[in-house]
Amino acid sequence: MPTPPTRLPCSAAGIHAAPPSRARRRAYLYGLGALALALIYLGCRIALAGLADFQTRAFLADWENRRSPPSAQAWAVAHAAAERAVAHYPTAYGPYLERLGYVHAWQHHHAPFGAAHAQPSRAAARDAFRAAIAARPTWPYAWLALAETKLRLLEFDVEFHHALTQAHAHAPWRPDINRRLAELGFTAWPQLDTGPRQATHEAARRALKRLNAASATALFAQATTAGQRPALCRSLDEATRTRLARHCS
Repeated sequence: MPTPPTRLPCSAAGIHAAPPSRARRRAYLYGLGALALALIYLGCRIALAGLADFQTRAFLADWENRRSPPSAQAWAVAHAAAERAVAHYPTAYGPYLERLGYVHAWQHHHAPFGAAHAQPSRAAARDAFRAAIAARPTWPYAWLALAETKLRLLEFDVEFHHALTQAHAHAPWRPDINRRLAELGFTAWPQLDTGPRQATHEAARRALKRLNAASATALFAQATTAGQRPALCRSLDEATRTRLARHCS
């Protein structure tokens, strides 16, 4: 029988590596230290951004509950907080950019559409919503906010129609989205093409399936202004039309 080869010890085979030198150990420790510092730095930035966003959301919730524009001082504080949230976060973060847009939009919330003094804040809101959409392109509320802002700017362009279409496409069955889309579409009715007009009626039908007669008043008022109330009532299913008979009699 052939003699099996003799197995060499690890040291003889060259497998046993020499211990790392002091310089290599030091470089390894420096690398770990740099990584830890970087993580601490990023963590601090994210925490600061979160604190600033918490303040921003508190202001927005208060303004929304009161349905009245903020004082100049309150708006300035909220605006500074929203900008800090965006600036501190390490990357472009959609929710923070969207809330910055809402802060800008609230500055002259009740000003007439196209009002000259409200143009700068509304243009800033539009730009913030664009950035939010770039960071989170499938979020329907940002698309809807962009469309609403462009309505207030009287910018009835390709971007306006695209924003309406995207909001509808990404939230086909959200009742609040459909209600706002319908009200927006009826408000801008003379400026809409065939596609957005059909989408407006579809959004209204879907919203009215979930709204009671009192909650549907604003939507029917917008439809009446657009001359679309009879057509809207005819398009409703029998159960919805019966439930909303006070608006469709």
